[in-house]
Amino acid sequence: SNLAAFTKIMAMTRNAGEALDHVIRLPMIYSLMRGMRIPARLSGFGDFHAFLEKGYRTFVAVKDVPAFLDSVEQRMTEIFERVFTEPVASLDDCPIDYLGPARRSANLEKG
Repeated sequence: SNLAAFTKIMAMTRNAGEALDHVIRLPMIYSLMRGMRIPARLSGFGDFHAFLEKGYRTFVAVKDVPAFLDSVEQRMTEIFERVFTEPVASLDDCPIDYLGPARRSANLEKG
C-alpha cells in the first residue's frame, strides 16, 4: 500500500539523517568542503556546492538530531495516516491543501 511505502521512505529518511549527523561531526569535514568551493565552481558545480554548504550549516545547527528526526517522523506519520485512511468526499473536505495557490485563486474566481 502507499502507507507501507511511506513507512519505508520514513525509515530511509531517518537512517539518512542519523548518518548525516555522524558525518557532519567528523573532524575537518567542513574544512574539506570549503576547500572544494573553488574547484566546484570552476567545474560548473558551484551552485550544487553552495547547496551542500548551506545544507551542512543548517544541519549542524540542529542541536538534537534524534529529537528533530522524531519530530519529523511523528508529524509526517500523522499527515500520511490521515491521507491514506480518512475518506475525503471532495477537495473542499481535504485535510491538506494539496493544490495551494492555484486552488485558492480558482475558488476566488468562482465566488
